[in-house]
Amino acid sequence: MEAERRDLMGEQIVLLFYHHDGKDRVGDVLRFQERDGRIAGFSYYYFCPETLADVAQEFGLAARSNGAIRRLPPFRLASRRGAISAMRV
Repeated sequence: MEAERRDLMGEQIVLLFYHHDGKDRVGDVLRFQERDGRIAGFSYYYFCPETLADVAQEFGLAARSNGAIRRLPPFRLASRRGAISAMRV
């Protein structure tokens, strides 16, 4: 597994890559909440296949689906090509 910090529309996120089907694919997206210069919380999107696909597509990468636990209300981020609508909190 490898991790990369990326800028997604002004927000710093971390992409986790997993080797799958002979190539590296985005298998998780991490978002962090900051308070007073420290990490106050984080969200991970391992079980959000739509989010993984949308974020990976934004960077021209392939995604890996890990299945889904449940559907949550969308958190929308405006993007250059529309909206990444699957960022769920």
